[in-house]
Amino acid sequence: MVSITFLGGAREVGRSSILVSKDDMTILLDAGISVGAVDDDKRCPLDPPEKPKFLMVTHAHLDHCGYVPRVVRNFDIPYYATPPTQDLSELLFYDSIRILNENDMPLPYTQKDVHYLRKKSVNVRYRVNMPLNSTSSFTMVSAGHILGSSMILLKLGTHRLLYTGDFSMQHSRTLRMADLHIPHVNTVIMESTYASPADKRPSMQKIEQDFIKAIKDTYERGGKIMVAAYAVGRAQQVLLTLDAYMRSKHIPEIPIYIDGLIRDVNEKYKLYWEWLKPEIQKQIRYTQHNPFESEFFFPVKRRKDIIKSKDPIIIVSTSGMLQGGPILYYLKHFGIDENNLLVLTGYQVEGTRGRQLLEGNRDLTVGNEVITVHAEIKNFEFSGHSDFVGLFRFLASEPLKYVKNIILVHGESAKIDSFSERIASKRKDVDVYAPSVGETIKL
Repeated sequence: MVSITFLGGAREVGRSSILVSKDDMTILLDAGISVGAVDDDKRCPLDPPEKPKFLMVTHAHLDHCGYVPRVVRNFDIPYYATPPTQDLSELLFYDSIRILNENDMPLPYTQKDVHYLRKKSVNVRYRVNMPLNSTSSFTMVSAGHILGSSMILLKLGTHRLLYTGDFSMQHSRTLRMADLHIPHVNTVIMESTYASPADKRPSMQKIEQDFIKAIKDTYERGGKIMVAAYAVGRAQQVLLTLDAYMRSKHIPEIPIYIDGLIRDVNEKYKLYWEWLKPEIQKQIRYTQHNPFESEFFFPVKRRKDIIKSKDPIIIVSTSGMLQGGPILYYLKHFGIDENNLLVLTGYQVEGTRGRQLLEGNRDLTVGNEVITVHAEIKNFEFSGHSDFVGLFRFLASEPLKYVKNIILVHGESAKIDSFSERIASKRKDVDVYAPSVGETIKL
């Protein structure tokens, strides 16, 4: 019997953490935090009911990896992830400690805990079978979400379980879609971020074109453009899009200033270029041009100088949900002008400032002051997630042809309920589960 306990990320987007047990094998899949939560009991995942023997992490976003140092410290267990995920996560851990210190918030771990991870980390390459004991093993394959992101295929005796983490069913400027060249599975634990029929997204080409049009419109009225981007994934897609359209003369050569953790993340993307899509690999190998080193990109040296600029500029900065980072500094100064543009670039978790703006609240509380945003606000889904159509494409793929159990996680409760009903009506041969945090399913 396989037992699955949901410590976080069930009927919510954030703090993904799932304990899978079979006989004496206990595996923790992800250990994230909830970016939009204020209280620790909602911000961090539940403690596992039994000690895990292994921790496996799908990718370097805080809602999947943000609690890893605490878990490894508490249980002193090995931590499996791809090399890009380990390096990118380390950047996020140190950045989180800095932000929490600045805001006098309790720290779930210390710099010493983060450094200790290097002793406990195990490098995993895609499509390499990793034995755990005589009857259990796992394989990581590309999830197409961000650099180094993985889906995890567990083999527990004769039971094959696939945990998708966050995955994409379409190509992006940096990555190919999720790798579905895997064996048939018995059970899938599947993200459901965009599980509503309303979440059908246009093609990435259409999203890029609309984004570029908004840039041009703002430029023509003399405004400045603020792009709030997740440091890992979205920022790189946005930057490559801007670079491509400037090179092709579709938009003027507007200076693009990069601020926040994005600069350090770009260095990792350059370091791990062989993990990117083949087209970028060929570009770097044969033309010696690294797209993350564009002549249009400029690091921010002094923010005060940027604020004083009278010319149109583009600022790409963290954080993507306006929960912190330099973007709040720029928003304070540029958000008051209706000629300027604030671009959001992906999913905005409930409780975040980005979500508040999308829901019509223009007065944002930042520390002890209120910022009233008069700038134009647009959201372009440069998303690394599958949309509603992509999720059904995934369910119809060859690996899931004979799946018996579909478990939906990483989605808002109402969307998961609707999605589970739709799956059940189409797949009479499967059991569909929509667990809550703290619940255990036995298969």
